[in-house]
Amino acid sequence: MNISEGTDSPWHVLVVDDDELVLEVAALSLRAVGGFTVETAVDGAHAVEACRHRLPDLVLLDMMMPGMDGAETARAINGLPGASTVPVVVLTAKGEAVRDGIDGTSVLAVLEKPFDPMTLPDRLREVLVRA
Repeated sequence: MNISEGTDSPWHVLVVDDDELVLEVAALSLRAVGGFTVETAVDGAHAVEACRHRLPDLVLLDMMMPGMDGAETARAINGLPGASTVPVVVLTAKGEAVRDGIDGTSVLAVLEKPFDPMTLPDRLREVLVRA
């Protein structure tokens, strides 16, 4: 699944989650509420491939996925040419417990599931401004 939609937003966000409902809700929230340009990926391999074609301004990344987990995906993305500083926000049901697995990545924030679709764009905007 790959949803790309152009908007007037200066920011392009890649949302990565193996749960299609989470992808749809996050993409809708970021596009409709936040005005972001959004691309989605259903797993780590698709996320890395998407980043090879176009580096996003931020990656919103599920931590628990089959195949490549979130930490492996973040490391693979950060290892791409020019991507070492792409900010990553982890989206997880595990909360702060994931911090151990993300050392050596550009993870700047951890957001817990379930998230509020009405405030998600503002939370990502804060990370983008800090980055």
